[in-house]
Amino acid sequence: MYDNKLLIKNPFNKATLFLALSILLIAMSIPHAQANKTKKFSISSPDGFKKSPEIEVYSVNGEKYTDIDKTDQSKFLIKLNAECKYEGKGNKAYRGELKVPGYVPTSESKPANFLIPTSKEAYRIFRYENGKGQPLNPVNVCNSELQKRLSQNSDKTKYHIMAKGFSVKYPAALKVEYVLQCKATGLGKSTFDRKSTMVNARIKCHKSDLAKAKIPKPEPKPKRQKVALKRAKPLVKNISFKANPPVQYGKCPTHVDFVGHIKSNRRGTVKYRYVKHDGTQSPLFELEFNKAETLKTRKWGVTASKPKVGTQLKAASTQTSPFEVQGSYSLIIESPVPKRIKKASYKIDCDAKPNRKVSLKN
Repeated sequence: MYDNKLLIKNPFNKATLFLALSILLIAMSIPHAQANKTKKFSISSPDGFKKSPEIEVYSVNGEKYTDIDKTDQSKFLIKLNAECKYEGKGNKAYRGELKVPGYVPTSESKPANFLIPTSKEAYRIFRYENGKGQPLNPVNVCNSELQKRLSQNSDKTKYHIMAKGFSVKYPAALKVEYVLQCKATGLGKSTFDRKSTMVNARIKCHKSDLAKAKIPKPEPKPKRQKVALKRAKPLVKNISFKANPPVQYGKCPTHVDFVGHIKSNRRGTVKYRYVKHDGTQSPLFELEFNKAETLKTRKWGVTASKPKVGTQLKAASTQTSPFEVQGSYSLIIESPVPKRIKKASYKIDCDAKPNRKVSLKN
């Protein structure tokens, strides 16, 4: 056994102890000798499905979806916001790894470790292994969607749908993890932090040639004799349109009413308007026929005033009086085409005596 007193008296041992204590104090006074910690760290799924991984599912029997393509590689991407308390020279304190449970990585995690604090995204390429640790089974997704589409298309079998294939956009489908290590930059120690999030996924349910071969063939239709098709009758059967009265004499101003009827062959809508001899048009009106019937058109009329001498129409040779007023309105069917027109003329002699005859000349 050593004598403690002798040990303390030994100058060499005192120097060694002093040196060790000095190094410890210096190390404790250096900030970078302390443990490196996570300053901020969060991950999340990108919005929408544009950057989502795609998982491919296929059928081995043409009856339902059965397997996931384990050779297919897909990119898993997350939003990343990470920073360590101490970065080290050139951001050498960072180390990050993207992981997807049940999937095998086929590339390194990006960005590179030294770029982690300046990156907003991280990604890695994976392929399906066994799906353990994932809440979603892509095969079940395809079969559930198959049943849904089958219920929405009563005229199709499942073979019709599988023969064409389809895709499903599934929100918050797959679990993704990111491990961040803030490595020691001096005599301290490293720390690890782990975050997880759910990312959207696109499930591609491949078309199946086996299902296509199982589509039932339609039974041959019995041959039928050709029957000549009858032409559909036009909607408008007949039009009547008259001025009431067509000829008047006596005191002016006076009013002329127009009475119109449209007879239909069947149900439908007729659009019509009134057009005056000078080109003035009424608004477009509608008549709704519920069957083959006759309906009266909208009430229409014109008021005639006694003209001043010298303002008569140029065709004065047809006038029997300087105070004669004459004109016309036409009932025009605008729809259905082709147009049909029925004209009604009127004639008024504002200075005629009751015993004087006034004739209507069109």
